[in-house]
Amino acid sequence: MPIEYGDGSDSNAGRIVQVVYGIKDDTSSISVSGSGSGNLWSGPSITMSDSNNRVLILGSITLGLNSEQRADIILYRGSSALAIGNSSGSRFRATGATNSYVCYYAADASISHLDSPGSGTHQYKIYGHQGAGGGGRTIYMNRTGCDSNNGEYSRYSSSLVLMEIAYS
Repeated sequence: MPIEYGDGSDSNAGRIVQVVYGIKDDTSSISVSGSGSGNLWSGPSITMSDSNNRVLILGSITLGLNSEQRADIILYRGSSALAIGNSSGSRFRATGATNSYVCYYAADASISHLDSPGSGTHQYKIYGHQGAGGGGRTIYMNRTGCDSNNGEYSRYSSSLVLMEIAYS
């Protein structure tokens, strides 16, 4: 149903066509030596109803680290990295980042991106990246870097919302 405006015109543009919600409530991790990336979550998929439409992606991703460090997140659609920073020298391009001052804490990274995936079914994924040098480091999703089965530690959830938005 089109959106009707006060001047009598109407349009489908801007209408929410469908919403897909993905939640990850278990944990995952990747270990890197030096600098590296890996898939933390193969998230939700959306099947587009019109190839001209857009997908509004909103997300909250919780990461923990095994030492004082920063972890980057990268949003992917298939093999394409989305919403990443501009290229500047040899700097890594990421969607967002979290910081952990000690391994007892977890931190959130938020995602907001308007994608133009075209026709078909598209899966969105979250990768973690660690750029700090040195020995092996681990990025944890939905838990702290330090972990023990007692009340001092928590488990978290991460989520992605995919909204197909009519474009024309």
